[in-house]
Amino acid sequence: MKARDNPLASDRVLALIRYRQLGWTWPELLVRLDEIHCRCAIVGPKGSGKTTLVEDLIERLTAAGRRCRLIRLSAENGRLDPAALRDLRRDELLFIDGTEQLPSPRWARLRWQTRRAAGLVVTTHTPGRLPTLLHTTTSPQLLHAILADLLGQRTIGEDEAVALHARHQGNLREAIGELYDRFARTTPPPQTPSCHPERSGSDPRDLGVEGRSHASSLFPVRRGEGLGEGLATLEHLTAIDSPRNHPLPPAPSPQPGTAS
Repeated sequence: MKARDNPLASDRVLALIRYRQLGWTWPELLVRLDEIHCRCAIVGPKGSGKTTLVEDLIERLTAAGRRCRLIRLSAENGRLDPAALRDLRRDELLFIDGTEQLPSPRWARLRWQTRRAAGLVVTTHTPGRLPTLLHTTTSPQLLHAILADLLGQRTIGEDEAVALHARHQGNLREAIGELYDRFARTTPPPQTPSCHPERSGSDPRDLGVEGRSHASSLFPVRRGEGLGEGLATLEHLTAIDSPRNHPLPPAPSPQPGTAS
């Protein structure tokens, strides 16, 4: 099967699958975002929907008249491009996808550089750097539902979805990638027009921030670029997870080779 005919190609995944919330609504999430002063983290493992959730959140904030900026960090190099923050405005909400790439000194410097922005929302694999807005996770049931939407009658059974989910330790991007490879070895089905011809046929495993080729880059706010998956539950603020217990660090001393 040609890549562009694969039913799990990234353009088809992006067109059909967006973030699926569980146990909360978008209005509730936006209220909570304001309650913690728009300085928070979306926490979850690889392939659990953090990137897609950020994109969908930005879309709603932009529709409400908020200014948003999205920066992605890749696994190859966690260095933040100095130009990405040079003209950051006071009324701008800054979203950074992949802050687990930043070592502690660079993270401290980033917080100092963004202290006057309207907000800082990050994604990361582990909690602790900012109060948690949402924790994303996945389940075999979610994987099965997503595949049913993508594959229709050709979808896998529930038992196979359980095994596939376990084999990839809950990483839905990798799980869908395995099936992408399986379809690549079969006879192509009837072709439907691609919604994203410039990316037609690309591997869904390339959709996450971890697979980016650039260490840091400034992206326009738009949908796409992420895999829509993941469950999330609203985290209740505790004394430990309060913004008051995450004070801004003092301005760090300039270090050779760090972003300014």
